[in-house]
Amino acid sequence: MRFIAIDLLACRQAGLSVEEWCILQLLCCKNIDETASALGVNKRSLLGKLATLKKKGYVRNDDVWCISPSIKDYFCGDGMMSSVQPEQQEAQKKDKFERILDDLRKHIEVKESIVPILKDFYDYRRDIKKPINTYRPLLSYLRSLKEIKEAGYDVQQAIDLMKEREWQTLTLEYVEKTLPKQQTFRW
Repeated sequence: MRFIAIDLLACRQAGLSVEEWCILQLLCCKNIDETASALGVNKRSLLGKLATLKKKGYVRNDDVWCISPSIKDYFCGDGMMSSVQPEQQEAQKKDKFERILDDLRKHIEVKESIVPILKDFYDYRRDIKKPINTYRPLLSYLRSLKEIKEAGYDVQQAIDLMKEREWQTLTLEYVEKTLPKQQTFRW
């Protein structure tokens, strides 16, 4: 009997059932007959599952059923699926912010001095379990900061207030209710 290590999180992210995951694992080192035998199913049933996996792009049929080259290392590297390493997860998070920032740059000009403020807001939203997935919240945040500044409020105090009260975003309306305007002296 062969045991297959299944990373359920990776399985769910890949959109595979446990049965499909096992088929891909076994197909790395066995042919169709051996895979069907190892799973305890008939060959016809296995061919039906392989057709589904072919539609998803995980296998191909070039005279012989085999795993697509793009995912072969992922499934067949050491005979077991290894999950994403923490360093890779951190790189993916950085890449996600960069992708969102690139989308934002397609709509407005973003000065390099603003990027740390946007990154701080992005990290803050992730920390309060309300992650940003598109450029729209960043765009709204920038507009709100501009309105707050033009209305005469201290932007840094407003940002600190947002974090203190765990607001998802910042609006002029929220700030007007809680912060005093900056004192400007004219001589």
